[in-house]
Amino acid sequence: MFLCMAFMAAVLGLNDFDSLIKPTVDYSLSDQINLGCGAFIFIPGPDRDGQKHEGTYGAYKDLSTLFISARFSF
Repeated sequence: MFLCMAFMAAVLGLNDFDSLIKPTVDYSLSDQINLGCGAFIFIPGPDRDGQKHEGTYGAYKDLSTLFISARFSF
């Protein structure tokens, strides 16, 4: 049986409106083999009063990444 599942997780910093989004997709090739991919996307907050407010998560915007995963269960 083949099974595909998609997930979305997100965090919003209310002080500076910065955010982290983590979409993932998992695909089951068989009962033993699973493949997946996803991303960590850091988004800075908007500019206010002519000043840049990156916030907690926005400070990591250069560390946004994509990943691929594989799992073999026995």
